[in-house]
Amino acid sequence: VGISFRRFQPKGEELTMTVLDLAGQAVYSMMHQFFFLNRAVYLFVWRARKPTLKGGEMSARDKKEMETMVVHWMDTMQLLVPGASMIFVVTHIDTVSERELSDQCDFVQSVIKSRLDHYKVANTATGHTDVPLLKVLGEGESLRICAPKGTGVKELRERLIKCAKETPWYRERLPGPYLRLRQ
Repeated sequence: VGISFRRFQPKGEELTMTVLDLAGQAVYSMMHQFFFLNRAVYLFVWRARKPTLKGGEMSARDKKEMETMVVHWMDTMQLLVPGASMIFVVTHIDTVSERELSDQCDFVQSVIKSRLDHYKVANTATGHTDVPLLKVLGEGESLRICAPKGTGVKELRERLIKCAKETPWYRERLPGPYLRLRQ
């Protein structure tokens, strides 16, 4: 619970990342805005859930909750850091069946695609075609992670490193006063 900071320096890479866990909870939402930067890569981490309907189907309520969560964070990111890069990650994949997981991942991906289309239409309609859209990597497909088993962790690291290296700011020198202030 809370906001945590960690440094991550992948072995063999000339790259150091500061990882912030903003805890996504509503109680911290006012603080989140202080940490949003265009030059960051954002992980949207969501948890696979046991469906509430028999037969492994997602109920309308399950879908609405999931959609609301994804739309809220995408809208927040689009508003505060347009053009930022996002990677979607689903955890606790060992708590649901493969079919349930695929259904949930497909649903989240459809929400992502729909929201990106919404931004394009809204930007065109308002004449704000110069506002960059969020860059959702992997076409909105969620990376599947089971931390206790290590499933997907290597792929997540690789995608995060690749994404960081593809940002326009990779290898850009940070100003000395900024670095001194951070220390």
